[in-house]
Amino acid sequence: MATPAETAAPQKQRVLATDDRPEVLRLIERSLSERYSCRLAGSTGEAREMLAAESFQLALCDIQMPAESGMVLVEEIAREHPETAIVMATGIDDPAVAEDAFRLGAHGYLVKPFWSGQLLITAANALRQHELELAERRRHEALLGGAEEKAEALRHELIEAQRRAMADLQASRQETVERLARAIEMHDPETGRHVHRMASIAALVGSDLGLDADRVLLLRAAAPMHDVGKIATPDGVLRKQDELTADERSRMETHTTVGYEILRDSRSELLRMAAEIALAHHEWFDGSGYPRGLSGEEIPLEGRIVAVADVFDALLSDRPYRGAKSVAEATELIASERGTHFDPAVVDVLFERLDEAVRLRG
Repeated sequence: MATPAETAAPQKQRVLATDDRPEVLRLIERSLSERYSCRLAGSTGEAREMLAAESFQLALCDIQMPAESGMVLVEEIAREHPETAIVMATGIDDPAVAEDAFRLGAHGYLVKPFWSGQLLITAANALRQHELELAERRRHEALLGGAEEKAEALRHELIEAQRRAMADLQASRQETVERLARAIEMHDPETGRHVHRMASIAALVGSDLGLDADRVLLLRAAAPMHDVGKIATPDGVLRKQDELTADERSRMETHTTVGYEILRDSRSELLRMAAEIALAHHEWFDGSGYPRGLSGEEIPLEGRIVAVADVFDALLSDRPYRGAKSVAEATELIASERGTHFDPAVVDVLFERLDEAVRLRG
């Protein structure tokens, strides 16, 4: 029989977030609290008090703090709390500032406004990178010890090299996601805002449907790429206020296959999921959708989840051809297509978590 210690859930890694803007702290808490234990500080002084009282695996620090620069706090954490990884956030995309941040010991760098998936990936990368650094430091210390310690350190050298390669690969995946999302935003700013909102809603629904934490993290990161194929759709079609012609509708529908072609055949699990979602998010549960006419569980679960999250956020948003719907109107429309357009199980979870889904839209 398992003891209480054996059955206890693993302890979450601890994250300290410092920012003078409450809305940013709320976004950080919403984005990270599922995977990490979050503490929030509204000033560098408050952050110092928390650091003195407890240990943290990760510190998220805003640079532009009102009383003093966040750079000062970063220097202190790097010097006095070497066990803590550091991610810096700024509202100014300045390469010189980024260089200073990494020189001071930061493991990640975010430019505001950032979205939940980007924050999750950056935090995970920073923690992984810092863990590798600590392991490397322990290895060097072991090499200075006795013969047994040296042998053990050398035995792990290849393992550590492999882990570093995996960390580099993860960083390249993050850059790919950010660049694709930026491409969407440059082509259609409203689509860019929409994809970040619906990604958070998709992750909420996916978690309640039983996806494990790693799969939810992938879903949150992959969902913003579901409309990447729209970069090949003419502006005149994307922004048209009148009803689309048959030819225009056909052109619009190709964004599913274009997105799939952009993302397919990757060795990255993240991009493979994104490709699957791009191709499947306009399939209908009853088989009347496009591009392949799949039905029911033939449609990948992540595609069924994104289909609901996509329409839910779109209904609550202004569009060139109509104004935003109310929450009541949006849920009524989605309920009317439960079992035809949408997977009933996904709709039911969305409605059960409706208040939280609305809050996630900001």
